[in-house]
Amino acid sequence: MAFQLVYPDVLGSITSDKRFRFGPIQYAVGIFPRQVFVNQPTEIVVLVQNLVRDNVQIRLDIELPTRLPDGQMLNARLPKSEINELIPPGAVCVMHVPITVVAPVVDINIPIRVTMRITNQPKNQPIRPEQGGPPPSVLAISPFKAQVLKDVAYLPSDERTNHRHQVVFHLSPQKMPPVATPPQYQYEVLWSEVQAERETEMARQHLDLAQRVATSKDLTWEALGRATEERFASYGMPLHPGEVQMIARALAYVVEKAPERERSLPLQNMRWFRTLCQLLVQDKSLAEKPRSELVANELYDAVIYDAILMGFRLVQPRARLNLGHFGERSVYADRMMAWLQGSAKPDLSYIYVPLVMMGIVVIRQVQHRDMGNPWRAVKQIQEALRGRERLGGGVPVIIFDAMQDLLKQTEEELQRTGYPRI
Repeated sequence: MAFQLVYPDVLGSITSDKRFRFGPIQYAVGIFPRQVFVNQPTEIVVLVQNLVRDNVQIRLDIELPTRLPDGQMLNARLPKSEINELIPPGAVCVMHVPITVVAPVVDINIPIRVTMRITNQPKNQPIRPEQGGPPPSVLAISPFKAQVLKDVAYLPSDERTNHRHQVVFHLSPQKMPPVATPPQYQYEVLWSEVQAERETEMARQHLDLAQRVATSKDLTWEALGRATEERFASYGMPLHPGEVQMIARALAYVVEKAPERERSLPLQNMRWFRTLCQLLVQDKSLAEKPRSELVANELYDAVIYDAILMGFRLVQPRARLNLGHFGERSVYADRMMAWLQGSAKPDLSYIYVPLVMMGIVVIRQVQHRDMGNPWRAVKQIQEALRGRERLGGGVPVIIFDAMQDLLKQTEEELQRTGYPRI
């Protein structure tokens, strides 16, 4: 069975998700150590993660102050103030730029300006998720070096920087003996196509185990409902019970029903299943957890992503609503995932398009005994729509109209199939 790797979030695994987004790349800027003596080097650390299937040419400009606030001249060694590197497709690299203050001997904070530029026009063909992704199983550097990179103090994410940043280190008023060989600029590859091939092979070896976990019979609806309620509320969009139920149905359909019913999207092509294979490489004990617990925690983001793209496809034929082409849907999914990970603003559309709509479409396919009469779910989502209106703002008219169409179709289907109306 072929395996399509979900490119890992190498950068996020090192920086604890601190990053700046700049077109085809993500990057992080840090400095280590943050306090030094005269003649003791500090180091600017810049990690770059390529998101696309093309080379990205970057230019990094480093600018030191020439004078200190007290008027004294700053004498510092900087091996390169302009750095140009070609980041290969899907690769993750790190640049180490050492700075050594030679004089004066003072107690002061010294700011450094770091500017990131892209100097070519790479093709916009995504190769790794813009948001999230599993952690890497292998790196091109030693675990010791990886830990050193994790210890660096990285700047917090902030999309208002215009890719001009300032890092600061503290110079203490003591002098070390000068180093015999001044440190030089270094460029290292952390993860590349070589590691991609290794990760693919290791994940492929866990396909059978992942298949057993993914096709187990425990029901996922309740766990997914709890996770959805918590995640949406934590990022500024508390949900009505009817909204929770419909989104949970949509997610449960992805996990429980779609592998059998959606022939155009087999299990091995779903992001949540591929992510499971890669996570099992790192921790086989995950296979001992119930499927419901995994999809509500470690795999939740991947399940949401699959549900967004599948939801568009299921809803489009039944709703009077232009849901865009695949590229537009992928951009929307990435934007929603950015919000779910705390790096974008909430939007009421994220609740309904397409997740709640998908829940309505699949209401009969995801119906367990403990869910009660599906008419109750229809009634609850109607209450949710009215509640949104009462709170002000409400659901946009075009979405509200599409929801009414879907609910009418669902009511007719429930009547035809004999569910007693309540």
